[in-house]
Amino acid sequence: MTKHKGIYYLQYAAPGTEFKSYADGIFTASKPTGPFVYAPYSPFSHKPTGFITAAGHGGMFQDKQGKYWKVATMFVGGESDVDRRVGIFPATFDEDGQLHADTYLGDYPQYLPRLRKNTGDHNLAGWMLLSYKKKARASSSHRSH
Repeated sequence: MTKHKGIYYLQYAAPGTEFKSYADGIFTASKPTGPFVYAPYSPFSHKPTGFITAAGHGGMFQDKQGKYWKVATMFVGGESDVDRRVGIFPATFDEDGQLHADTYLGDYPQYLPRLRKNTGDHNLAGWMLLSYKKKARASSSHRSH
């Protein structure tokens, strides 16, 4: 749960971790014990497209500069239907108090908050994924890895 400007945002994970539609929704209340009301803009954290998809079952934190971040479990699915990674996305509250997680291109390289360039509302480093479905080689390997 996150408190922002007197409103409590209770996050919940929707079922279906094996699907691209896996997401986190929101209930809001003016007290930490409720009563909570479903936020009509739910889900606030979802990523149905890209190399790594889904963005649910996570939490939020603030960095030293006071910026909010959403941490979420993401679905890779390359080797099995349970292959997961952890994604970290910028999160904001708009003027109406709605919570948003910026998952767009969240599977692309981003700057660390302390190294952030003047890039507007996002932390994207400007790199694009050029290796998608390309062959890769390694200079060494181990049988079990």
